[in-house]
Amino acid sequence: MKINRDISSINSQMIQNYYHNQASKTTKKGAPQQFNVKLSDTAQRLVNNAKNRDIDADVDAAKVDKIKQQLANGTYKVSPEKIADQMFQEMKQEGNKDE
Repeated sequence: MKINRDISSINSQMIQNYYHNQASKTTKKGAPQQFNVKLSDTAQRLVNNAKNRDIDADVDAAKVDKIKQQLANGTYKVSPEKIADQMFQEMKQEGNKDE
C-alpha cells in the first residue's frame, strides 16, 4: 500500500475521466459499461481544500513514516472502535455547523 501520493492533484474531473474511460471499454457481451460518478459535498470540499492550501503543513511526517513501516511489517493495528468514534465525532461537528 503506497501512502505518499499527493491528493491535491486529484479532482472530480480526473475521477470522472477515469470512469468515462472505463465505461468506454466493453464487457464480455460487447455492451459498453456505464458509470455515473458524483462526488459528495464532503469529497468536493476535501478536493477544494487540498487545492487551496499547503497540504504538507497538516501532515505529521514522522507519524506517516511510522504507519508506513507498520504496514510494511504487518504490525499495523486497526481499531474499528476508534474509527467509529472519530466518524461519529466528525458527523456531530458537521451537524452542529448546520445549526
